[in-house]
Amino acid sequence: MFFKSKGLYGVDLANFISINPTILKQSFNKDIIPSFDIFKSIVQSDQNVIKMIKRNSWVLCSNQLKRVMVNLEFLRNQGVPHTNICKYLIDQPRAFLENANRFKEIVEKLQDMGFNHLQTTFLKGIVGFTAMSEANWKNKMDVYKRWGWSEDHIQTAFRKNPQCMTVSEKKIMAVMNFLVNKWVTSL
Repeated sequence: MFFKSKGLYGVDLANFISINPTILKQSFNKDIIPSFDIFKSIVQSDQNVIKMIKRNSWVLCSNQLKRVMVNLEFLRNQGVPHTNICKYLIDQPRAFLENANRFKEIVEKLQDMGFNHLQTTFLKGIVGFTAMSEANWKNKMDVYKRWGWSEDHIQTAFRKNPQCMTVSEKKIMAVMNFLVNKWVTSL
């Protein structure tokens, strides 16, 4: 009844529970409702919380809520605008579930790379780094280097569009091949 009253019902509710059946082990009064209310106070509406939990239901688990809150507080202390934090919390909640130490390392790495914490690309960078391991990052760097890019070129591209490192190595190779060997020769 709680989720239905918030706008999550029918097939969406079934999908939500099937993705994370452990949510049923959580106490509604002690875990789910307080977590929902905390997120609502951050993202401003039931609808936004529903969007967020449909993308990642784990954020409602009490042990994960603590992680998210620590990471949100860290971003606030870094001066990241609340509107940017909210947008990415709704759209990419998984990034905020990262271990606090790794999250801090990622933020510091982005700052060292010259990312501006006031821009949304900063949060796109966080999403990118939380979605890959150091080994994946290195492998993708190596792909760009095979095309003659320096580390500075790669970091500049990543600062402008972090998604350039979130796609697969195969996709990077295919796009670079098209741009270098097909598109350029057709000009």
